Amino acid sequence: MRRLSWIIALVLMGCHCGPKKREVYVTHRPLGKAIAAQIAGAKNAIDAAPAPAIGATCETQEQAVTSKHKQQYWVWSAYSTEPGMTFVTEIAGLDGADARRLLKGEALDPAPRLTVKDYNPGEFTDALGGYIGLLVLAPPLVEVLQATGARVQLLPLKVARRPDLQYAIANVLERVPALDLARSKLTTFAGTDVIDRVERLALRTIAADAPPVFHAAEHPVLILVNDELRQRLQAASSNPGVLTPVEEWRNVD
Repeated sequence: MRRLSWIIALVLMGCHCGPKKREVYVTHRPLGKAIAAQIAGAKNAIDAAPAPAIGATCETQEQAVTSKHKQQYWVWSAYSTEPGMTFVTEIAGLDGADARRLLKGEALDPAPRLTVKDYNPGEFTDALGGYIGLLVLAPPLVEVLQATGARVQLLPLKVARRPDLQYAIANVLERVPALDLARSKLTTFAGTDVIDRVERLALRTIAADAPPVFHAAEHPVLILVNDELRQRLQAASSNPGVLTPVEEWRNVD
């Protein structure tokens, strides 16, 4: 998981990042250098203080409790460390610029012709793990997404030496403010606001009419699904990818 997070960060930053990292408790505003410095300077006080007031994210205590009971979200990833599963190591036709757009949930127009050129041998499941972390899905999971009516661009994906297989990259086009950064614990790459390590995630109140699947606006490489969609995905396939409750998701040990 840590190796994958580095690869994703390199793609997002155009294969350039500083050698050092800085730890910050991220606020609910986009991090600038001045803000990060202020937060870093107050780190000891934050560690010693009780949890930040829910009002910091414009929520009342009652709203937060209600939201917690009514809404549950999951981080959806095709990445898996389970042995015996096929793992994509190269996609022909996908350049760095398009990969960055996919990770951010931006439509590709025109759509490139894509082929899984290289992969580690194993079982071809309904959600294939890959070197970038894209959602590579077989028809049973694609059909579930289509049934939701969510804005998703499906990019057909051939598999070298396996003409019998059908896959598509699911490019989720929805983006929703979702993370309570004041209560999340994140580490960014030095000199950037690109998130590297996630030790704790917390959600803000998400609108009841939010789409069933979307990128977290504060950290677009995270794709969230609501609980109803999570159940549909798991009902449609024994291998729908990795679905982790938001509050349990992290990319550090």
